[in-house]
Amino acid sequence: MFLSIKNLNKHFGANHVLKNVSTNLKKGEVMSVIGPSGSGKSTFLKCINFLEYPTSGTVNLDGEFIGTDQDGKLMSEKVIHKQRKKFGMVFQNFNLFWHMNLVENIIEAPIRVLKIDRNKAIEIAEDLLKKVGLIDKRNSFPKKLSGGQQQRAAIARALAMSPEVMLFDEPTSALDPETINEVLKVIEKLAIEGMTMLIVTHEINFAKKISSKIMMLDEGVVIDDTNTNDFFNSTTNRRKYSFLNQD
Repeated sequence: MFLSIKNLNKHFGANHVLKNVSTNLKKGEVMSVIGPSGSGKSTFLKCINFLEYPTSGTVNLDGEFIGTDQDGKLMSEKVIHKQRKKFGMVFQNFNLFWHMNLVENIIEAPIRVLKIDRNKAIEIAEDLLKKVGLIDKRNSFPKKLSGGQQQRAAIARALAMSPEVMLFDEPTSALDPETINEVLKVIEKLAIEGMTMLIVTHEINFAKKISSKIMMLDEGVVIDDTNTNDFFNSTTNRRKYSFLNQD
């Protein structure tokens, strides 16, 4: 398996948020993570790249343990910071730098972290802006853009680091209905191109369309984790059936 997650637990004080969460992805697979609000979906995503440190459990990417060794011993912050570069993270609220235009937003990390030459970084940024349909906004500042445009720019910024896995934390939840589809089309294009992705989403129909696997979490527990066809065609799990058929 390309990405293997075993027995992730996360406590916030007495609150046990993730309870022995395990899953596997092959390279190029897309997993959507669904479930009711407060079920631990976003925490699960952040534990994969150690934006949140799991209380226990392991994450292994392409044969390399992330954040801890196989016995759960925490690696140094320097090592963890380096490993985070393998994951691109797109948040609900864009997190763009408001004082920078789109090209400047995208080249900042490649220049500072990856030490890429500025001219090469600009070339990469422009290619990515073309990919997400924003090349005409290359010199625009985020406050001049719609929410959907800001989120597409955030996706381009994450891709500029050449991640091995993309993590999306409810990428359309802060958008108005008119701009949701333009962001989903960009994510769908990445799936077609073979990017390995985990997507926390409430867009069930989109999850059904784009995903090779679906995981459902409820109160930090994996309710189901299987291929998309089996997930939506099986009605034996009452909790899953109730969630999928709520009014």
